[in-house]
Amino acid sequence: MNLTLDHIVHFIKDNPSKAVDELQRQGFKAVVGGSHEQWGSYNSLLYLHSSYIEFLAVEEESIAARSNNPLISQLVSDLSDGEGIGQLCFRTDAIEELSKSFQTKGFEPLPIFNGSRKRKDGVTIHWKMLFLKNTGDVPFPFFIQWEQDDECRYAEFKEQGLLDEKLLETKVDSLYFAVENKQVPTEAWAKLFNVAVEIDSNEARIRVGELNIIFKEPSEGNTLVADTLSNRRECPFAVKLHPPLNNGELHLFGSFYC
Repeated sequence: MNLTLDHIVHFIKDNPSKAVDELQRQGFKAVVGGSHEQWGSYNSLLYLHSSYIEFLAVEEESIAARSNNPLISQLVSDLSDGEGIGQLCFRTDAIEELSKSFQTKGFEPLPIFNGSRKRKDGVTIHWKMLFLKNTGDVPFPFFIQWEQDDECRYAEFKEQGLLDEKLLETKVDSLYFAVENKQVPTEAWAKLFNVAVEIDSNEARIRVGELNIIFKEPSEGNTLVADTLSNRRECPFAVKLHPPLNNGELHLFGSFYC
């Protein structure tokens, strides 16, 4: 069963259009997404090669506070501490089978959510989402199955002018978790994805498709871990892109992309 990184969720406090403005100031084209009316949230999007970054915010506080969607509950909770990258999502074309496979491995999948969002052009798009019950400090990713296949979706993005031509070959190379103990989350994630673990002195990594997922412990002189551990979360993310945006680090709303 193939799993591909679909998107990274970056929680922000302000209107998601502010992320569009900031990225435009940095020389990149992001777009306003739309509203998740049933969850009280809205977003903007920066598309990369086969994945994207979602800037997610609360639009209707009363609706978001009552939502039973785990992502929205995390959004509301985490924003009380500050902005930053909060989650990652993998794409599948067999979400029901995936849920059963996780259960067989001893994980606790939650009931599958039906999702939708009204785009700026008035069109409503649909998807399904799968979450797992978290048992450790590092939140498990969630999983998505889109109504359309990848080829149709990206052809539509291009037709609508949503893509930044400079980013069509930009991929997420690595995702870093800054942790105090690398072994426990690495073993859990390796079991989740059925992959091998590689361990060095202060980091452990797994590879899911073309994506490296790295759990790093603090070490002297390691600025990446030092910076992320000073963030608001116990297990913050950092993202390495290839090629890097602006050939360096891009700081956005409490997190950075390097």
